[in-house]
Amino acid sequence: MSDASELGVLYTEHSGVRATTPIASLWSYETRSRGRDRRSVALNPDGSVEYWLDRSDPLLNTILPGTGVSLIVNFGDMWAAGRSLATSRLLPRVCVVGPVTQARILRVGRSVHTVGAVVPPTLTPGVFRVPASKLVDRIVPLQDLWTRDDVERLVASLSCLEIRPCLSALKDELVARIGRPSCCETVGQTAPWLIKLRAGRVSIDDMARSHGLSRQ
Repeated sequence: MSDASELGVLYTEHSGVRATTPIASLWSYETRSRGRDRRSVALNPDGSVEYWLDRSDPLLNTILPGTGVSLIVNFGDMWAAGRSLATSRLLPRVCVVGPVTQARILRVGRSVHTVGAVVPPTLTPGVFRVPASKLVDRIVPLQDLWTRDDVERLVASLSCLEIRPCLSALKDELVARIGRPSCCETVGQTAPWLIKLRAGRVSIDDMARSHGLSRQ
């Protein structure tokens, strides 16, 4: 059992922030001292769920298989990931992790201060301008998918915020991008998400124009 004063990492699922959006997850990692009253799992009044992870916890040190596409914004020490310790490489501070077919070793560094989001594969073309199939088992810098100016603007806007407002701003950025059609999306893919996202307050004329179609 860990000593009560030992530093670990607090992983938080911010369910309240992502509510009413199609984003699959909004999360944060922070270095914390456990303290004597810290439980392994805690449900907060705002709907977020906190999970205490010891530094040796496999869940902290592994990227598990999954179909989602993750955006990671790292303000702390650099992370490294790979098939083994010998092959691990440093991750860009702002990167996209595609669908994972095999688990990878993850090292998060001593000072951990990171936020992230998980986007369903169906929304990946809208957010990252590429289908999820092009990102399978890949970790790429966000600036390979967005413009450098957009990435720098995002980091600057998030870096001065506390965790919850930081994630709220990240949510707003992703939701706005979901509403912009990409070259590989059809109106049939975009329209259902927009209608749901905006509670039916969608202009058919605007949607048709954005896809180069007539209203009919």
